[in-house]
Amino acid sequence: MKFQPFVLIFFVLAGICPAASFCQVVPAVDLSNGVIHARIYLPDTGVGYYRGTRFDWSGVMPELTWKGHSYCGVWFDNYNPRTHDAIMGPVESFSPLGYQKATTQGTFVAVGIGVLEKPDTAAYSPFRYYSIRDAGHWAIKSRKSSVRFTHTLKDKSYPYRYSKEIILEKGKPVLTILHAFINRGRDTVMLEVYDHNLFVYDQIPTGPGYSTHFNFQPAVIPGGERGFGESGIVTVKDSAINFNRMPQKGESVYGLLTGYSKNDPRYSMRVENNTSGAAMEITG
Repeated sequence: MKFQPFVLIFFVLAGICPAASFCQVVPAVDLSNGVIHARIYLPDTGVGYYRGTRFDWSGVMPELTWKGHSYCGVWFDNYNPRTHDAIMGPVESFSPLGYQKATTQGTFVAVGIGVLEKPDTAAYSPFRYYSIRDAGHWAIKSRKSSVRFTHTLKDKSYPYRYSKEIILEKGKPVLTILHAFINRGRDTVMLEVYDHNLFVYDQIPTGPGYSTHFNFQPAVIPGGERGFGESGIVTVKDSAINFNRMPQKGESVYGLLTGYSKNDPRYSMRVENNTSGAAMEITG
């Protein structure tokens, strides 16, 4: 299956836990193009599946299936709607707007979430929950094979209109995500976006059998990496990252990669599971 989001800023491989149970009924929409099926959770301040303050609330994807293979699922042990990473599928987190200049008990903005309160003088942390002062307004338009989210925020400093559209391409095993951001304020908006691909193939935990292939020879930039090497969890070989062993609870693999050309108009990787035969190509 081919999956097309936007530019990937970095790549993270995390140990995936067996699926946790979740029985609460939350707002959702089911999409199908006759080839692939996706379930998308909808943003909701009261009963939405994800109500944390790290990730954009739109596009949380608990189900993605094709030819009997499942590509999404719960990968964490414990669920709470405010936990920063209790989220699934291809999701994004944006760097905060106005956090540094905000005073204690003042406000800042997180795209796709709303106006948040700065509780103290500590540095911003994506792993922390911040009280939501204004969740803005979500407009949702769904069709048989697509859904469009529009988030409007009327903040004094950073008013904006942000949209995300998820489209299942007609007759193809292709899912495309489109984004648009309109700055309605006077201040310049400078954002970083972190793309996370939180997939679980056929409920198989991350480990031997999984490999990630690139269209270039990847190399890990020294400094800060973990889990790489012949004695580590993964090894880089023949344009791919391969798992040597199953990560233990609490372990993860992290590394900043180089080796790609900045002039290459297509940024892509292919994640395969040789055990079940499931695979996905991610391009931007």
